[in-house]
Amino acid sequence: MSELVAQYGYLAVFIGTIFEGETILVLGAVAAKLGYLKIELVVLLAWTGAFVGDQAYFWVGRLYGKRLVARWPSWRMRVHRATRLLEKYDTWFILGFRFVYGIRSISPFVIGMSRIAAWRFMLLNLIATFLWAGILGSVSFLLGAVMTAMLKRFEVLEHYAIVIVAVAGAAIWLAHFILTRRRNARFLESEESSAEPDKSRETGV
Repeated sequence: MSELVAQYGYLAVFIGTIFEGETILVLGAVAAKLGYLKIELVVLLAWTGAFVGDQAYFWVGRLYGKRLVARWPSWRMRVHRATRLLEKYDTWFILGFRFVYGIRSISPFVIGMSRIAAWRFMLLNLIATFLWAGILGSVSFLLGAVMTAMLKRFEVLEHYAIVIVAVAGAAIWLAHFILTRRRNARFLESEESSAEPDKSRETGV
């Protein structure tokens, strides 16, 4: 395992943070604490990957946003939530959406659909991804120190720390996926039920 982490760890951090990021960055920081990677490079690659991913999502939202939302109704609840936060907090939302689990990936897409200028989002996103990578990377590095100390105390091999974090991350993602699907279903049902009275008034029923 140590050879795989050392060989592909940096690439995994970069690619992983393009798409989602939290679990991958935590794993990278824990691996750095165990001596497989360097925390400075982990944070730098996480910053770069997160920035590249957000910019890509932004432009997908700007060019194809409305068509994609119409095609994928299951996105509507998260789009609605992110849009409300963006309209209310604007700059603070762009700086902080990465720390709000559940809307991290949809937020740059929604911002792309808004009237926020591309150059403004790019500058704010550069700051936001730096803060995210630095803060989460540092906290995860400290988490790795605590975990390895506990594992040593119970005479468990240190490299199991990576396995524990990976399993925990997968469990959290699965739970979030199930909850999001249920919330999406309720949201779509409420949309349909609210639309029925409007149709009745239009037809005069």
